[in-house]
Amino acid sequence: MSLVQDIVRSYLPTQKLGHNGWFSFNCPMCLHNGQPRADTRKRGGMQFPDDTSIRYSCFNCGFKTGWRLGTPLTSRFRKLLQGIGMPEAELQRLIIAVLKENEEHTLLSAVPVKRETYVPNWKYTSLPANTRPLVECLTDPRALNVAQYLHSRSLLELADWMWSDSEDFELYNRAILPLTYKGEIKGWHARYAGDVPDKKTRKIVKKHDSDYIYGLDAQTADRKYVIVTEGEYDALSISGISVGTNRVSQNQADVINALHKEVIVIPDRDRAGRDLEEAAISYGWSVSHPVWDKSIKDTAKAVEVYGQLFVLKNIIEHKESNKIKLSITSKHYYE
Repeated sequence: MSLVQDIVRSYLPTQKLGHNGWFSFNCPMCLHNGQPRADTRKRGGMQFPDDTSIRYSCFNCGFKTGWRLGTPLTSRFRKLLQGIGMPEAELQRLIIAVLKENEEHTLLSAVPVKRETYVPNWKYTSLPANTRPLVECLTDPRALNVAQYLHSRSLLELADWMWSDSEDFELYNRAILPLTYKGEIKGWHARYAGDVPDKKTRKIVKKHDSDYIYGLDAQTADRKYVIVTEGEYDALSISGISVGTNRVSQNQADVINALHKEVIVIPDRDRAGRDLEEAAISYGWSVSHPVWDKSIKDTAKAVEVYGQLFVLKNIIEHKESNKIKLSITSKHYYE
């Protein structure tokens, strides 16, 4: 762990590492992001996926930020650190530490260093208690409601959906998507069927190892492109892959590049989507800014409105790797 990571970690409200490698604590940014009350249910999460990066995400207000070796501390990340109680003097010390580490990184980067390519070793993860195939549970009105929700989004036929009557996370109101790799379950993703009833209810609950990528099993040898999305439903809707967040770790990039296909990243049309686009550019991948109605913010919704074939054609037609051209089209693409 780097000095920058050590300093940041020392100021976390908790030192207890949860599942998926996240440190969970009350998000200090919820009130700043328009929430009516402060977070009291530990919706904020920080992760140190490797020795060169930090991720932060709040499941309540949606605030996301992070840091990667070679980049400065952004204003959003500094605000987060102030929010968790880092004194101004310590923040200035951290900024200096970042400058030093970035300078060392630049010097070392000038000398080629052979790096071992990451090979996935994600462990088996069991599904939640009482989980059964959704199709076998339709006599239960709650399961039927979940199935109707998936049908309304044109997703029902795209996966082997599961359902549980467990009260944990109100799973009985959620569609459970098994997250697989090479045919083995590596985790699960449970989305609330419809709009969540209140701010306390999480829209998505999921469990898997860090650096997991959903959708790899669908990337057959005859495909020319691999389309990368942030969300699992987005990937499912176009048979692409999902990195599960708006950032791409080096390990995930290794796995994606090992597919030996042209990579096209399709970001969501929000502030977080810009981060995913920046990651794509840093790895030398193409980015697509398809022409959709302004009300459509992600790929899954586009498929719901336009159909899969139109959306795929639109994504491929608008792929671009030139930074200047992307900077022009991004002005009209994002909110």
